[in-house]
Amino acid sequence: IRDGAFLDLILVDSFLQRITPLPALSALLIEAIPGPFQSVLKNPHTPFETLEGEAQIENQRVLVRPLQLWSEHFSLQAEGVASFQGEFDFLAQLVLREELAAYLIGRVNELSLLSNAEKQIAIPFLYRGRWPEARPRPDLAYIGKKLIASQGRRLMELVTSQILGESEEGGTS
Repeated sequence: IRDGAFLDLILVDSFLQRITPLPALSALLIEAIPGPFQSVLKNPHTPFETLEGEAQIENQRVLVRPLQLWSEHFSLQAEGVASFQGEFDFLAQLVLREELAAYLIGRVNELSLLSNAEKQIAIPFLYRGRWPEARPRPDLAYIGKKLIASQGRRLMELVTSQILGESEEGGTS
């Protein structure tokens, strides 16, 4: 971390590449990226505005609980351990704020299945390994549950409308 940025890490893009099977996601997202999001998806570093946390150093390791990072378009909450040898073991959650989430959902509609009531995309992940090879790994169980819940809700709405004899627009047939 230097000068308000994670160096050599495009955190949001790195994370997005791991939550979708679309091989061309980068091209879809970066193709004509609006100016406000370039610092998040195109910059080789991850800039942030505020970083707060508590740390304890012992046995050549830094224990961090909690770490909170805020940026204009996303936030990150994390806790874990970093060794002086460059090993990381963190549990975290990345929250893409409403404006960025809307842009991403507009480009890749499937991401809407991961949005919350605040119209944000919030996904927990692990950051483990040795720097610089360590990369975020999303919680695939959480993503699976969100996808199943979204599809289940859609199916229930369809079945309910058929049972009640309502058209999909909400009127009576």
